[in-house]
Amino acid sequence: MIDIAISAAERRSRKLKRWGLAGAAGLVVVLAAVFILRLAPAGPSVSKANLWIATVKKGPFSVTVSAPGTLVPRKIRLVTAGAPGTIQEVRVEPGDRVTTTSILAILSNPDLGDQVIEAGARLADAQASLISQEATLDDRLLTLEDTLSQVESEAQAAGLKAQAEKGLLAEQVVESLQYTRSRLTAASLAREVSLTRQRIADFRENQAAQIHAQRAQIDSLQAAYRSEEHELASLKVRAGRSGLAGVVQSVAVQEGQRVVLGSGIAKIAGMHALKARLEVPASEAAEVALGQPVELPLIYRGGIPRSTRRERVRAILDEMGMSHRLRHYPGQLSGGQQQRVAIARALVGEPSILLADEPTGNLDSKSGEAVMELLAALHERGATLFMVTHDPRYAQFADRLIRLIDGQIVDDVDVREGIHEGGLVTP
Repeated sequence: MIDIAISAAERRSRKLKRWGLAGAAGLVVVLAAVFILRLAPAGPSVSKANLWIATVKKGPFSVTVSAPGTLVPRKIRLVTAGAPGTIQEVRVEPGDRVTTTSILAILSNPDLGDQVIEAGARLADAQASLISQEATLDDRLLTLEDTLSQVESEAQAAGLKAQAEKGLLAEQVVESLQYTRSRLTAASLAREVSLTRQRIADFRENQAAQIHAQRAQIDSLQAAYRSEEHELASLKVRAGRSGLAGVVQSVAVQEGQRVVLGSGIAKIAGMHALKARLEVPASEAAEVALGQPVELPLIYRGGIPRSTRRERVRAILDEMGMSHRLRHYPGQLSGGQQQRVAIARALVGEPSILLADEPTGNLDSKSGEAVMELLAALHERGATLFMVTHDPRYAQFADRLIRLIDGQIVDDVDVREGIHEGGLVTP
């Protein structure tokens, strides 16, 4: 390769050219930066699928809240053991469909078989005793009736004799003494007839009482025998109650396990009536208007027109002092207001039984008294209420007070009958 010398002028020319290009590039960058900085900030991009495009109108803005959920049965019944025993065989598993006659499990209890035999023997003995007793009493009654017949014949003969001698006495055919003797004999036999009839009447009453007592004993033994038979039959645990055919939810026993009377065997869910259990995220739950959760119990019942449901919701919220917040959301309510909404939801359906655990816990005194007045009105309409409270002011609303300390009942007062010494007294 041949080296060619570059003159000094050429080198200066190239150097100036590079500096010129660099300066031009820098100027372009500066101008672009100034242009970008002078532009207004661009808005964030949003997918059209997430937009709600509609005409602006005046009024409430309804938001649809949706969430995944699970269909669960409304009725789940626990099938229990009808007799003590040992689980010999389990015939179902969770998920199995069963009918009212399906056998869930088989228990063994040899003692029950012996008890049925003994109960049957006692019943047979009592029935035989009744037959023997009836025969004996009937025989004694026949004897008394035969005696009555004889005494009546003798009394009638004695009366005729005395009557005949009375006529002969006037003609002095018979002596006065003989006539007197005949008259006394007739009177004595007449009294004997009366006494015998009375004995027969008393005997009949006594006979009826004895037969009644024996039959009552037989009825008692029959009931005991049927109970023993029922216990023996209950060793085959069936799904049971008519109309509750469904699916086994869980089985609580296993083979070889010892169970007592009333032990849980399995849970069966009826599949004819289902309800949706939704899992609404907390972010979306805050968008549910106040009136909707209060209305849910009435919706679940079904058959109640929408207008009626809305009226009852508004009425119960008005009684709770919350009607002015009907369109508000949970995030706009205080803790006490949220508790009043929960109480309204429990009361709107007018339940026959209500369990209330500290219903006035987070409420001020005025709201607490309003809640207690609502509960008292519900009770007056026939509902049964069980309330747990630490406030003696509200305990006085109850008809019966039960005080517990460390899980033990230390006092039980029936307020309707008055308090007793050592009883719970509220100020």
